[in-house]
Amino acid sequence: FNHPVLLVLDDAQTTLHRSACLEELHYCVSRGIPVYFQGSNLVHTQINVANAKAFDEALQTKVFKSIESLPDGVAGFNSLIEHNIAKIEEERLKCVSSMLRSMILNKYYVVIGIPG
Repeated sequence: FNHPVLLVLDDAQTTLHRSACLEELHYCVSRGIPVYFQGSNLVHTQINVANAKAFDEALQTKVFKSIESLPDGVAGFNSLIEHNIAKIEEERLKCVSSMLRSMILNKYYVVIGIPG
């Protein structure tokens, strides 16, 4: 399995605050599997797996212990995820900027939801 993964975010970015979702995201980024984001709220928030929730406390504990046992531990996990999210955001902004630059200048376009 090395197909790209689409991470869908709601307004509260619930996916980035769920321990099992973060573990799956880590699996992808640590193996070079492409991850794309889609959703209504694409503004980056700080990742802290120690505060992540799960539907079941036993699962939350299992995921946290698994992450804690990684060579760089929780801090390394958080850093890796944040770094990769930042790279994805940067690439998205480059694509949007390139698209806007290539548009014909005598037409007006409205782009909604682009930060900055």
